[in-house]
Amino acid sequence: MEKATLYTIDSKITDIVPADGKQFTLKELQGFVKGYIEIAYIQDDMIFVCNEEGKLENLSVNFNATAIWMINFGPTDVIVGDVAIIHKSLMQ
Repeated sequence: MEKATLYTIDSKITDIVPADGKQFTLKELQGFVKGYIEIAYIQDDMIFVCNEEGKLENLSVNFNATAIWMINFGPTDVIVGDVAIIHKSLMQ
């Protein structure tokens, strides 16, 4: 199975798997980021999944996710809230 990882605002890094063992549902991804999702494609066929309204909700900065963002896109943004990074084959 391809890799999927959850990066939380308290710096926990956890491997995650789809409930059905095959692909994450929209509801599952929304649960991980605690809201509507926004996605960005990053290196190695991975998808960066974050809370679309995280800044509007004043979520805390996610330093690990911000570092990953900067590696892929440069210093263009600061990421807030929990973030899932999943292989594209795990997304419906």
